[in-house]
Amino acid sequence: ERACWKGYFYAALLFVCTMIGAIGEAQYFQIVMRVGMQVRSALQSAVFRKSMYISNKGRKGGKYGANLAVNNLISSDCENVEMATRNFHILWSSPLRIFVSMYLLYLQLSWPSLIGAAFLVLMMPVQKKVVEKLTLYARQGFKRSDKRVKKEKEAVESMQIVKCYSWEESFVEEAESLREDELFFLKKSAVLGALNMCLIFSVPVLVSSVSFTVYVLAGNELTAAKAFTSLALYAVLRMPLIFFPQVIAQLTVALASMDRIEDYLARDEVDEREVNPLSDNDPAVQISDGTFSWGNLDQRVSERRRTMEQTRQGGAVRLQHGLSEESAASDVDYLVTLKNIDLEAQNGELVAIIGPTGSGKSSILHAILGEIPSLNGVVQSRGTIAYVPQQAWIFNATIRENILFGLDFDQKLYDKAVRISGLGKDLRDMVAGDQTEIGERGINLSGGQKQRVSIARAVYAQCDVYLFDDPLSALDAHVGKSVFEDCVWQGLKGKTRILVTNQIQFVNHCDKIIWLEKNPLDGSGQVRASGSYSDLMNNNTDFRQMMQEQGQTDAEQRKNDEESNNEDSKHMDPVKLKRVASSRSIDDTTNKKKKKKKKNVGALVVKEERETGTVSWKVVKAYISACGGCVVMVNLLFLWIGTQALAQAANFWITVWTENMLGDGFTVEFYLAIYVGWTIAQSFGEFVSSLYFALKGIAGAQVLHSSMFRSLLRAPMQFYNQTPLGRIINRLTKDQADIDRNLSRMISLAVRGVLQLFGTMIIIGIVTPYILVMFAPVLYLFWYAQRYFQCTAREIKRLDSVTRSPIYAQFNQCLDGTSSIRAYRAQDRLINDFYGKVDNNVRMYLTMISANRWLGLRLEFLGSLIALAAACVVVTTRSTIKAGVAGLG
Repeated sequence: ERACWKGYFYAALLFVCTMIGAIGEAQYFQIVMRVGMQVRSALQSAVFRKSMYISNKGRKGGKYGANLAVNNLISSDCENVEMATRNFHILWSSPLRIFVSMYLLYLQLSWPSLIGAAFLVLMMPVQKKVVEKLTLYARQGFKRSDKRVKKEKEAVESMQIVKCYSWEESFVEEAESLREDELFFLKKSAVLGALNMCLIFSVPVLVSSVSFTVYVLAGNELTAAKAFTSLALYAVLRMPLIFFPQVIAQLTVALASMDRIEDYLARDEVDEREVNPLSDNDPAVQISDGTFSWGNLDQRVSERRRTMEQTRQGGAVRLQHGLSEESAASDVDYLVTLKNIDLEAQNGELVAIIGPTGSGKSSILHAILGEIPSLNGVVQSRGTIAYVPQQAWIFNATIRENILFGLDFDQKLYDKAVRISGLGKDLRDMVAGDQTEIGERGINLSGGQKQRVSIARAVYAQCDVYLFDDPLSALDAHVGKSVFEDCVWQGLKGKTRILVTNQIQFVNHCDKIIWLEKNPLDGSGQVRASGSYSDLMNNNTDFRQMMQEQGQTDAEQRKNDEESNNEDSKHMDPVKLKRVASSRSIDDTTNKKKKKKKKNVGALVVKEERETGTVSWKVVKAYISACGGCVVMVNLLFLWIGTQALAQAANFWITVWTENMLGDGFTVEFYLAIYVGWTIAQSFGEFVSSLYFALKGIAGAQVLHSSMFRSLLRAPMQFYNQTPLGRIINRLTKDQADIDRNLSRMISLAVRGVLQLFGTMIIIGIVTPYILVMFAPVLYLFWYAQRYFQCTAREIKRLDSVTRSPIYAQFNQCLDGTSSIRAYRAQDRLINDFYGKVDNNVRMYLTMISANRWLGLRLEFLGSLIALAAACVVVTTRSTIKAGVAGLG
């Protein structure tokens, strides 16, 4: 009999080695998760930067074309790459761990362990095939998810129109149809995932069964030492078998995400416009013989030829306007948006661009900004440029912040911008004045107010060249006249101004007029006439006739407007004539809301709420109900407990076998058959429980998604006025994806872990009852550490979600205003602002993973303490406890 101190020494050595491994593993996870987090933030930043410079051609180009959901790039795809990055090292460490385990098994069981290894090798192609199918279904699911998110985003962005025409049910039907397609592949993935989980848990058990069977049939005696040492080594195989296929699947999905991100980052960008200084001898803006076209010429040429082939009738091609097939197939003029454009604006000139709809008036401004590809000619501009688009771009901030647009505040200049843009009265009518918060896309402003904010922004920028894309069309007649005279004509006198307009009553004040027409043969915009107002009136009959007709129309319109205004003023309450901020127009229902509103006058967007404390039972109950109710949960608990009981029964049977507890009347084949039966039953239980919960989890995800989308469509417009789009998109993408793919799996792993812990405690209590004395303080420490950690972890997780929403909100806002952003050369400032939001989210995420490592290390310490105590008890009672029973513990 060996000295007692050796047993205690080995027990202490086991404890020390376990703790060294736990500390090393904690540091490993901390480092790789930080690297993954850095990769994600870098990709998000790269995608946002690309979005600030991508051209119109780039949006439609690439492998995925215009169908690429850019919102998913910055959310799901970046996180897929992050997960693959932090788990990458498992690709080489798992095979190494398997090899070391198999070598140690060979030392225990000799050549029969090789039979088990061969069985393990034979199972790998099966797992590989399962993983390949899982990857295929994941890619198909992502494509369907992109389509669903795109449709839901359209509904949310256009909610006023949706509610106006009562299209809610139509969007629900379309979204649920797309959701069904997405869930079809999720269910397929669930079946294969359950099979994969079954293989992961069953392969080590089946390999041990094969090895023990061969070992015993070869005439060897299976002792408790060999049996339980081998089982421990087979248990080591379980972790690499769990993670290795998952990492391969994650890597494959990450490669698909990287392919999408790479495709987007490689797309065409607009050429950076150089700011040349103004010169007295050179024009401020000049286009010489310019020809421009939107889109991909090669693609459109092929489409045109294909269309001609489809219209062949009797050997002839039916073409409009007398074009021959040869000329139509070879000439690309029909693809051109603007052709042979000559424009020159000297310093301080006011140039008007007029013409019918579709003649390319707005495209000329885009050509000056470099937004539209140039096929021929030269475009030159000097000095800084301010741009007022036809659809005003307004972002979620106060009115003052929208006007300043990142510039320092200058009271005198600000007052001038507000005055000449006609905003003074509107600001006086608003409760908080220029501190009134504007919702996304200016949802709580009228069309005219949004346009005047955009004009005020341009005035405040103090640029050398001003490009106005028909801003007067959104204004009332008298307001438009005032804005033109006070701002465009007189207020910015001395600046170069190019005004696109359909209101030709103002062109007599312009220094130069460019009159465009639409070519009836190819649809391109061309200059019909140009010159000063007096020259065109004297020398161009068509222009003179158009101005005379416009004069008669204006007189009639003014008369009708006056009559309408007089009639309205008799019946309309004066209070209703005032347009106020949305925060004032919403009725208060309680005194509490009134007090809150007084404290935060002018605020519109509601700060994102986050729950505090423990996850409420209401949330748990809602998820259980969505998955099928208490019956489903009872069935799941029965399956999980039954599977864990089968696993413990198989281990207990090894003890019965090795200690010969049933006596000598039973053969080896009997013990083997019972053991194999237990293992097969356990494998089947793993498959059924995994599949059952996966399918019920998907059903629950469908119920929750349908309920969420329907609630969004039923929500009042007040909700959309106060909630940024990015916050809603965050729920429809990242949060929904977590419910679809991760929630049920995480719950399953957590419950299995708890049941395994209780099963192990019961076995240890049976084998070494003395150790139960230590269970009480250790379990209390377990509970205390978990309780202490949970309070912090919940809040950090919620903060992570709350700080993620502003990232998506800014991304969505800036996508809508890239032309304005580039015109004001604000890309770098907004990119840096986006970096700050990413850094803020990263701080929360880093705190969360550090907290997880804190808990993991302490739980490992407590678990090692239990193992140390159990080992010491076994050494102390070595004379009374059997080896097989000790191995079971």
